[in-house]
Amino acid sequence: CQLFWHCYLIKHTVTGTLLAKKIITRCIQKKITLCGAESCTGGLVSSILTKIPGCSQVFKGSIVSYANAAKIALLGVPETILEHYGAVSEHCAEAMALGAAEKFNADIAFAVTGIAGPEGGSSAKPVGTVWFSLYVQHHILTQGIPRKKTWKCQFTGSRLAIQKQSALELLQALLIIISDE
Repeated sequence: CQLFWHCYLIKHTVTGTLLAKKIITRCIQKKITLCGAESCTGGLVSSILTKIPGCSQVFKGSIVSYANAAKIALLGVPETILEHYGAVSEHCAEAMALGAAEKFNADIAFAVTGIAGPEGGSSAKPVGTVWFSLYVQHHILTQGIPRKKTWKCQFTGSRLAIQKQSALELLQALLIIISDE
């Protein structure tokens, strides 16, 4: 069992690193800057991106806003969104991405918020519920690319597995958006 888990983590770390290398390379080529806001992943996406040499040319930074107070204070997420929809919601993910874009003045901002578990889920939002959002600034828009894209995934597994699946999902989406640009 431990060998399987070790191989699983290595496979996903390598996959994440390969995605990150493609993202950073394309951003450098296209002169696109990135930033992020992470909650349930605790900075994992940013950690994967910053493993790539040269990332400082395009990755401006990220904010890990795990607590609601941090989402409000650091990203400008309206308190009403958190009260009405909760931190694990489409509205919160969008507000986090917009807040990061404004804070870092980057071309593309990503956000991720969810319930990694093993506790904290409910029937409406079970463990593994994760919301993602990408915010793209107007000046780099091309036909067919939305200004913002928000979506939800339902993952399974341990806390770490959910965090890694979330990071890979977001990296894959970033690569698609940057490749389509």
